[in-house]
Amino acid sequence: MSGRAVPVVGSAAALLDQFGVVDGGVLGGRARLVQEVQHVEQAVCGAHALSRPNWTANDEVWRTIGAYLRATGRDDAVRQYIWQDFLGSGFDRYRTDVEAVERGAGLPATVRVVEFDSGESLRTAYHLIRIFNGHPYHEGCAEQFRRLGLAGKYLDDMADYTADVTSGSPNLLDAVAGLWPDELAAARSAVAGGKVVTAQWWRERCPQTYERYLREIAEHYDHVRAPALRLPLDIYSALLRTRRFWTVSTVRASQRAG
Repeated sequence: MSGRAVPVVGSAAALLDQFGVVDGGVLGGRARLVQEVQHVEQAVCGAHALSRPNWTANDEVWRTIGAYLRATGRDDAVRQYIWQDFLGSGFDRYRTDVEAVERGAGLPATVRVVEFDSGESLRTAYHLIRIFNGHPYHEGCAEQFRRLGLAGKYLDDMADYTADVTSGSPNLLDAVAGLWPDELAAARSAVAGGKVVTAQWWRERCPQTYERYLREIAEHYDHVRAPALRLPLDIYSALLRTRRFWTVSTVRASQRAG
């Protein structure tokens, strides 16, 4: 395993930022991270992190978990799950896949990155909630959390397409577009030309990519059956279909500025 910094994205980045991540890169192997972090409170909700100016929505998830952790005192069980079941079962492969995506490995590697970063991160959130409350494991519930993470990531990558392509970050929509080179070229050209690449733009200009992408979203969405878990997906999906999201939303200001 190389010692160079490896970019980590999304929910895993927010969690791993508390496990020794510096500037979005994981330094060294998991063993080094374990040595540097002795307590879950320090890892998940360190005092240095609470004052960071670039706090994100993903960070807020782990911040909340950290606050609850301190109140329940279930640090040993949580620490064991994070290190052994979450990081121990997939982080090394995740590092390899992120590097592969950087080299242009395409859709399969990008999907594996998202499976870990978004799917397994949300499954981990389920387990932390379960452990905190002393609940038994329920496979169906865990799977719904995993699918929630995946469906949300697909939606988010449509919203963040311009930002991700511009920064060179892994993006599912870009990887799917790569199945049709002409459509990928059209999308990349639109970004380079400063156009706002909306959901409607994809439907009209890249129909094959758009149809395939919607099928992937629907596959994950259909496995999320709890109304409370479906709600954020429904809201996000509805927003992506509105003109206002792309022209007014301050979250997309950087895209409009182009």
